[in-house]
Amino acid sequence: MPRTLPVKADRFVGNLFIMLVFLAIFVVYYSVVVCVLMPRFMHSNISKILLGIYHFVCVMLGWCLWQTIMGDPGQVPTFWGFHFGDHESKRKRYCLMCNVFKPERCHHCSTCNRCVLNMDHHCPWVNNCIGFWNRKQFVLLLIYVLLSSYLSFPILTYDLYYRLPMEYEKFNRETRSYTGFLSLAIILFGWVITGAASYLMTNFLRFHIELIFSNKTTIEFLEKKGEQFESPFALSPRENWEQVFGCNKLLWFFPVSWASGHPIGDGVYWRMNPNIAANNNSQQNASQASNRQNSENRRLIGQNDSERNDSSRSENSAKNKNDIKANKENINHQPPDSGRSEVKNPPEDSDKHMETVVNRKDEKNTLIVHSQDKNRLLKNTLIKK
Repeated sequence: MPRTLPVKADRFVGNLFIMLVFLAIFVVYYSVVVCVLMPRFMHSNISKILLGIYHFVCVMLGWCLWQTIMGDPGQVPTFWGFHFGDHESKRKRYCLMCNVFKPERCHHCSTCNRCVLNMDHHCPWVNNCIGFWNRKQFVLLLIYVLLSSYLSFPILTYDLYYRLPMEYEKFNRETRSYTGFLSLAIILFGWVITGAASYLMTNFLRFHIELIFSNKTTIEFLEKKGEQFESPFALSPRENWEQVFGCNKLLWFFPVSWASGHPIGDGVYWRMNPNIAANNNSQQNASQASNRQNSENRRLIGQNDSERNDSSRSENSAKNKNDIKANKENINHQPPDSGRSEVKNPPEDSDKHMETVVNRKDEKNTLIVHSQDKNRLLKNTLIKK
């Protein structure tokens, strides 16, 4: 039976990232609209046009952000894969955490604690997984974040170019105002945020666009460790795009999933490119054959090494046996008095050494005798007195 797992603590920590995202959006919006464009609204038509465009982009950004955070990335259908008589059940992957069979391109998210269809990755900034049903909203979010950064950065740069000399003059004249410094600090903070977002989001959006056109996911890209490969699910670029954005061109840039705007397919069954699949199968078979050949070569090499070791060991044991026999024969053929001659006829140096030792012992004995005689004489004299 499929089961619903409890939410982990990491999911609650992800709410802090969402708060940081909303704080950054608020700072940039306040710096561009309140500090720069609104004071010039009545005197400049360009400011009015920029305000209209900027608000449209901000509304779309907020809409995409909400859909990405709250949208369901896709879950495995109930009792999918538990059909009797299914010959493909042995090939299906099974999730021990959720108690469900996992379709192709489905993965278990450790943060959300659930299986996600066509899982791309878990995004901490939206505290949600990016999967089959909300990948379009996520890519649109990147697009509108990049557009808002491209609009905000030049506006704030232009304002800082004229504002910094004016604030410097006010500082020298000692006509300081806290509101001027506060607005300058907010503009500088927004300028830094938009500059960093412009640089990072450009590369990040390009990476995800390339993945969509090649019908890949971030997980599949990381599984290959950044190597170039062709996905077996890759169709034509237009069909790959429509699998994420739908077939209705008018709804491509809106985060909606109506009948003609939702992704093509169901996230469970995938069309495969027969040419790429056959090529991948042939490469896989070739790699398996090479692995088998390498293992067989290693086995033969190990067998030859063991045989060589055994032969060398047998040769060494035979040599040792021959040496032992030769030593026994030499011992048996030795003359019987050869070992005693050395004891009976010691060298001259040893005789001299023995004589010196005996002489020293005799001297000690004589000294002891003389000392005893002296003691006796002293006793006799004392008794006579």
